[in-house]
Amino acid sequence: MHFFCPKQIKPLEFQRSEIANQLVVIKMSPPSKTIRRRAHKKRAPLHLRIKFDLRVRHTDYIKRPRACNQNMENIQRYDELNAELEEFNIELEDLGAEMGLIRAKMEEIYAEQVKIDNEEEVDAEQEDIDAKWKKIDAKWKKIHAEIEARDRRVKEFTEIYEDI
Repeated sequence: MHFFCPKQIKPLEFQRSEIANQLVVIKMSPPSKTIRRRAHKKRAPLHLRIKFDLRVRHTDYIKRPRACNQNMENIQRYDELNAELEEFNIELEDLGAEMGLIRAKMEEIYAEQVKIDNEEEVDAEQEDIDAKWKKIDAKWKKIHAEIEARDRRVKEFTEIYEDI
């Protein structure tokens, strides 16, 4: 019946605290007198016999867990993944800000290089600018490596979500 938990999971497996959180009470109407009278007779129509069997005989309430054990594990897994994804998005925003700063520095260095090219005073200033370029290249590569690692993590997240 639609309001019972699947056979593999029995309510006994739940701890008391879990039962308190997960039980739903379903109100059932008691079987009518005509159904009760005729259900036990062999000549009673089949649908009445079945209807009586589906009713609750001793109580008006059926308790069932709202989520079975496996679903609870999946829900917890989703929550953990969502928390990780939020942290991940914050890290990505920080990386984006860092990349913006590096771009600004690159533009400054480029402007300096254009000035030096125009003035044709090369030696000391050119070496200084080359050193700055190398530093920025290293930072840029590091950030791109981090972004690729994040992309791999995003793929893992999507695979895990699809599995669930």
